[in-house]
Amino acid sequence: MPLTRPNKPYKGSRPTHKAEPTQDVGDTPDGDKKGAANPPAADTPAKPAPSIQPKAKAKKVKAPSAKVATPRPAVTASDTAASETISHRVVVPFPVEGASTYFDLVAERYGTHRAMRLILDQLFEGLAQGMDIGGIEAEPLYPGRPDQFRTNRFFPIKAFETCRKALDPLGLERENVLGRMIGHGLMSRFLRLKDAEQSG
Repeated sequence: MPLTRPNKPYKGSRPTHKAEPTQDVGDTPDGDKKGAANPPAADTPAKPAPSIQPKAKAKKVKAPSAKVATPRPAVTASDTAASETISHRVVVPFPVEGASTYFDLVAERYGTHRAMRLILDQLFEGLAQGMDIGGIEAEPLYPGRPDQFRTNRFFPIKAFETCRKALDPLGLERENVLGRMIGHGLMSRFLRLKDAEQSG
């Protein structure tokens, strides 16, 4: 059987539609795809809500309470005179042995110097309690040794003024001489009273 040629040429027998070109998609260094028409917008971070801090409470300042002053008891002139003292040098000669029974008794127990100190403590305690020292200028003085006991003592002002006016009425004696006159006179009065208690 003889071959027959087709009516249409071979070239015309190929399909006439063209294939749509495809876009070359490749990985970019940062991973985005090339050729994307509308790349997705990056998400914007949401703004944090403003923090609301609690208001600091104002501290209440308490007003200082007014103190009610308690009235002090009235001080009389006699109370003031009794509480006031004056310091003065006192010089007291040690009694010779046998001049005072009481002094010898205390000296035998405590020694001469400590006995004088202890008896002076008793003497000035008696002055603070109002011991009678009237007529001190006429008090017989005990015989004393050459050695003397020297000390500073606090006199009630009234007692000191009584002694000073009785023993130095013109106020001309030196302080150490006046101190010896007062010390010897007061100790003579006190030992005489204590000796009377011992004998009684």
